[in-house]
Amino acid sequence: MWTAYRSILISLFFTTLLFLLFRLFLRDWHKAGLIVTLILIFIFSYGHIFAYIEDAKILGLNIGRHRVLMMLVLIILVSVFVWLVRTKRQLSGVSQAINIVGIVALIFPLFQLATFEIRASTVSSSESGSSTEVKALQTDLSGLSIPDGEIPPDIYYIILDTYTRDDTLKTYFQIDNSAFLSSLEDMGFYVARCSQSNYALTQPSLASSLNMDYLEALDVKKVNEPTFINSILRNNATRQTLERLGYKIVVTESGFSPTEWDDADVYLTTNRGVGKAILTGGINPFEAILLKTSMGLFLYEYKPQFSYRVQSFLDTAYTEHRSRILFALEELSEVYKIQGPKFVFAHILIPHSPFIFGQNGEIIGRKHPFTLNDDEEIREPEKYRKGYRDQLLYVNSRILPIVQAIISRSKISPIIILQGDHGTKAQVSSRNARMTILNAYYFPGNEKNALYPTITPVNTFREIFNLYFGGDLPLLKDVSYFSQYGDRNKSTIIMPNERLNCGMP
Repeated sequence: MWTAYRSILISLFFTTLLFLLFRLFLRDWHKAGLIVTLILIFIFSYGHIFAYIEDAKILGLNIGRHRVLMMLVLIILVSVFVWLVRTKRQLSGVSQAINIVGIVALIFPLFQLATFEIRASTVSSSESGSSTEVKALQTDLSGLSIPDGEIPPDIYYIILDTYTRDDTLKTYFQIDNSAFLSSLEDMGFYVARCSQSNYALTQPSLASSLNMDYLEALDVKKVNEPTFINSILRNNATRQTLERLGYKIVVTESGFSPTEWDDADVYLTTNRGVGKAILTGGINPFEAILLKTSMGLFLYEYKPQFSYRVQSFLDTAYTEHRSRILFALEELSEVYKIQGPKFVFAHILIPHSPFIFGQNGEIIGRKHPFTLNDDEEIREPEKYRKGYRDQLLYVNSRILPIVQAIISRSKISPIIILQGDHGTKAQVSSRNARMTILNAYYFPGNEKNALYPTITPVNTFREIFNLYFGGDLPLLKDVSYFSQYGDRNKSTIIMPNERLNCGMP
């Protein structure tokens, strides 16, 4: 919530300043309060209003333009101001009504922020004590152990967000990914050519894979609750089991709070510190959203006309996002230096949007405020395809030398899982393509013979625990659910695997 503090303080400062200036000019507290309240309403609702009427037409006239909306806002404000100057009426009643509207408008976002904080604190407190996630798993994990006399392998679980399968890449993005996959296979990886994700969203997908079960089996009553999903994602069965076996948990900062396990044994972060970010940092993601939904969107409309320093200030969230991805990629090659067996969890938001990397790693500028959801620039399918294509080609060029370095530098041959959490946007490709993923395994020895083309993430750590820790965990049926939070029980769709020749070997 600290990211909102600066915005709140700046808003309060300018609100007070405006209020005092209008009070000085109008010589009436109620009149000053009325005009300032109207100004604030227009400032903070402008982006919402514009998004609603953009490209709207009345009698063939396009009214969804800034010049039309701003003219209407100015006419209203000037008219109200002139009326306030001329009127002799007592406006205490009107002022009180406007104040009530303003208070209600303020309470609603504050309530949302408070609710989020309460939920977050509840999740944090539940994580600090004894967890029930392992108990919820249908298979007992207490018998797993490191074989006598053996040094356990490091385990790298690398999630490349939205990295889809090669057939989807070829069909919808005109990318031939065969050279990349062949390079992985030449290193000793097993590439599950027919793999799909178990869920269509990041949180349920990773919560399922790390708990080695479907969400309904863990707690059917809470399957629709994001806080429950985030809780079992952070405090998952795989993590708990490996901690019990003496593994250090090493996590890279992702920029996506559900996968930022800052309570790990080693948390690799670029964080500059809260105090410095509040005082001197550029526009953060919360402020970017605030600007987008207010009159602040004009800053992005006219950004190319500003100086480089101003543009950099507005692009701080993009710069930090880019730096975070580069940092995670660089750290993966160096994690081997940490002593003792370790479980490395790296959720890297690439090739996921925003698209800020060219295919050679060059910086791609953005015209809109930072968001992890698709902005207006890539709502057109072809723009999305180009941005995704370039970003995927870039991460391909980076990940190959990284996994080669991990393998060559590790004293004990490591386990490496290179996996997408889900596929690409359904509106760009197809609903089935949303489920297709990259899924590649590097297993020491010849253990990769236990793998098969259609394996899904829910069975990933079942296989690992069986092969390397004396487990006897039954493999689950590989099922892919297409659904969203809040409607799983109403519209869950089981997505079939459309790729041909995906039978068991």
